[in-house]
Order: sequence, then C-alpha cells, then structure tokens
Amino acid sequence: MMNMREKKKMLIEKLFKVGVKRINKDMDIPQFKKKFCPNEDRTLELNIIGMDHLDTGFVIEENAIRTYKRLKDTPTCRIWMDEDVFISIKRGDITFTQAFFYGFLTIKGENYIRDLQIFQRIIDENKDTFIG
Repeated sequence: MMNMREKKKMLIEKLFKVGVKRINKDMDIPQFKKKFCPNEDRTLELNIIGMDHLDTGFVIEENAIRTYKRLKDTPTCRIWMDEDVFISIKRGDITFTQAFFYGFLTIKGENYIRDLQIFQRIIDENKDTFIG
C-alpha cells in the first residue's frame, strides 16, 4: 500500500503531465505570450521540496507551453514550495500570490514579479485543468 508521500508524488506528476496538455488546448498561448513575455521565452522551474527530482515547471516558447525538463532547460525563474502548499493552491485554498505574500514560497529570478504573475495565470486560472 502506498504511503501519503507516494500518493502526493503521483498526484503532482499527473497534474503536470495532464495539465500542460490541457492548458495548451484551452489557453490562447500566443495572446498569453504577447501579454506577459512578448520578446522572450520563459522557463519557470517549480521546485516542490522533497520532490526535487520531478520535472515540475513550465517552458513558454513560441506558441506552446511544455513541461520543464530538469536536465535540459535553464530556468529564468525558480520557485520553491512544499507539496502541501502546492496542493492547497491546486485545491483553491490559496493563490500563488497569497502563498508568496504569506511566505509559503520562495521565488528567485531576474524578473520574478512578472514570473509570479505568469505562474499565477497558468495555475490559478486553470484549476479545473489540474484538479479535474
């Protein structure tokens, strides 16, 4: 029988595999990119503490979003949070912005406020994509 940590790991892996595909289908990526990062691609690394080996994060390039690959991509922004905070965001208990201001996540990068907005738009506005 799986323990709670293994169940959380499986849930988070599933969320990113299924979620990125559905976001590309449901979101107007060219318009999103034009608004938030018109002149560059963004690579957003999401580190879930204790599950650092998972490929969690987003790469926004050309007209699509794909899952961040730890060994391939160089992040323009890094975020760290524990798995309970991630699941709380996904359940809608808190938003990315609230997690940031409450000190539940750490963010580093050259333009981290913009990247925080990008994460918030991708995650918060696609809750049903990840939870459904």
